[in-house]
Amino acid sequence: MNTNEIPGKHPILKTASIAMNVILCFIRMTYIKRNMLNGWKIKLKPYKMKTAKEVSDHIKSNAVTMKDIEGTPLFKRLKKENQLLRQCELYLKTSPREEYLKSELSFIKIMIDSINSHYSAWIQFNSGKFKNPQTAYKIQMGIPILQAKIKTLKYLLDV
Repeated sequence: MNTNEIPGKHPILKTASIAMNVILCFIRMTYIKRNMLNGWKIKLKPYKMKTAKEVSDHIKSNAVTMKDIEGTPLFKRLKKENQLLRQCELYLKTSPREEYLKSELSFIKIMIDSINSHYSAWIQFNSGKFKNPQTAYKIQMGIPILQAKIKTLKYLLDV
């Protein structure tokens, strides 16, 4: 008998058990959230992507609220929110994968950082043309649209 073998366990089962432990550790690590308010606390909460049914329920609850507060500023805000939620609902009906949404979110964040890093070069050529050059730069580069996409993706991913 080899000294590396565990008596009573087949080598394949030993390898499978090690692999399973590694996978479980990885899963636990991905769900750890840091809470800096009260030291380090571990919360095992899996990321949960919204479903089309949850979004439609949110739309319905907004509609009920809107009936009660018609003609107020909150009514207008809920109306805009419902428009966004309808688009989210239609998108969720196409069954996007959660991994895809996460990769899109990280890609858009990288894109915004890249655009912001080129501001200093842009300002050299356009220094006197705009009253507020930073706002003009963000509008020209489409950052408000990208920020709206980030907001939508965060809502769908429930981040």
